Amino acid sequence: MPKNLIQIYLNEAYGTEKDPDSLNRRKEKAFRDLIMGILL
Repeated sequence: MPKNLIQIYLNEAYGTEKDPDSLNRRKEKAFRDLIMGILL
């Protein structure tokens, strides 16, 4: 998987959200999307 795509996922997961609950949801979603992107 290209490094820049991984960085995009990390930015989505960690970079933009201040609220901890929302941050955790975004991290879980970004992680699932990342796994699906690797598998598909």
